[in-house]
Amino acid sequence: MREKKIIGIAFLTVLLLNVFAKPLCAQNMSLEELVDTSYTILVGIVEKKESVKSKSSMTMVDITTSVILSVEEYLKRDIKISEITISCGGGEWEGERLNVETEARFVVGERCLVFLSKDKRKINIYLVTGGVNGKYTIENDWVINTSRIFYGVDKIPLDHVISKIKEYKR
Repeated sequence: MREKKIIGIAFLTVLLLNVFAKPLCAQNMSLEELVDTSYTILVGIVEKKESVKSKSSMTMVDITTSVILSVEEYLKRDIKISEITISCGGGEWEGERLNVETEARFVVGERCLVFLSKDKRKINIYLVTGGVNGKYTIENDWVINTSRIFYGVDKIPLDHVISKIKEYKR
């Protein structure tokens, strides 16, 4: 009887973790899903990052970072903005650091490929689609495969990724 209770509790624990913890994890999305669900896709350079600490107890994450990207090229939906603002959970503010593992990370000066969705709470602010799966660093026209969206390789030629994006957006 005791074994059945333990098994029942273990089953409920796994079930509850699956229901409540899954939305907190980064979505493992294919390139096609990223293209389909993103409002816009672009290549750009990180110009600026600024973190702020929320004064509200209503937010789950109390440090957020705004990232300014200068746009080189739109790959989906040219929204005719030369600089775009992306909001990410986590960051560093007055010596306090908050890491959010599911959020994309940006470095000032890096060139990157980003899949973006509109932030429904703020006008002209965007979120990275799929968290860490929606942002890729570009080095010497190679896309660094950090989230393993392309299985079995560490980097992919940028022109190959762009052709796949154009193929999927049709």
